[in-house]
Amino acid sequence: MNRIRVFAGSSPGAREEYSLAARDLGRALAHRQIGVVYGGARVGLMGALADTVLTAGGHVTGVIPEGLVTKEIAHEGLTELRVVASMHERKAMMSRSHYRAMVLVSSAADELLRQFDAYVPPVVEKWIDRAAT
Repeated sequence: MNRIRVFAGSSPGAREEYSLAARDLGRALAHRQIGVVYGGARVGLMGALADTVLTAGGHVTGVIPEGLVTKEIAHEGLTELRVVASMHERKAMMSRSHYRAMVLVSSAADELLRQFDAYVPPVVEKWIDRAAT
């Protein structure tokens, strides 16, 4: 696995444990050289995760709507920042429906990464057969 997609909030959350968990995940991912694709903000849990991965020498790609860039929410220090036209385009770029079955969940970074290590992804058809169109 080269990269994972992380969905996190643009606020720090109601409890400090949320920011601590974001940082813990960021360190664990960077340690395993797993890149992050996320919402592209410099604030909240998203910013905490990105900053931690970057500080540890990891790769972070952000995908952010143009409207949030103009409000100066974008994280300018990322490895790569993709600016899209709208929130809808961002969501479309970051999720495809057949990938939802691949979601893994854990409250602890190490346990989540163990799940990743044991995970065998389903075969997903990428190209449409010409006869099917």
